[in-house]
Amino acid sequence: DVIEISPGWNRYWRAMCPNYRSVDFPDFDICRDRTDEQFSIVIADQVLEHVQRPLAAAANIHAMTKQGGWAMVATPFLFRVHARPHDYNRWTPAGLKQVMIEGG
Repeated sequence: DVIEISPGWNRYWRAMCPNYRSVDFPDFDICRDRTDEQFSIVIADQVLEHVQRPLAAAANIHAMTKQGGWAMVATPFLFRVHARPHDYNRWTPAGLKQVMIEGG
C-alpha cells in the first residue's frame, strides 16, 4: 500500500505498485493535510522544496507511514529555482536526513 504526494505529474510508481494512491500537491498541503489512514510506503517526490514548513510536512509524512514502513523523499540540490507555486529550500543529504529525523 503506497501513497504518493506529488505535484501531479509524477505517476511513475503506479505501474509498479498494485495498491497505489496519489494526492496532488499543492491542493493537498502536506504541511497541513494528512490522510486518516497509514501506508507501508509514503512517497514525497520533489515536494519538500516547495513547502514553507518542511518540519510540519515531515511530521505529516511520518504520521501517514505505518510502523515499520518507509518514507521515500526526494528533493533537488543543484537545480534551478522552480516556483510551482513557490520554491523555498535545498538540502544536502545530511540536511534532508535531519529534517526527516526532526519530523519523526
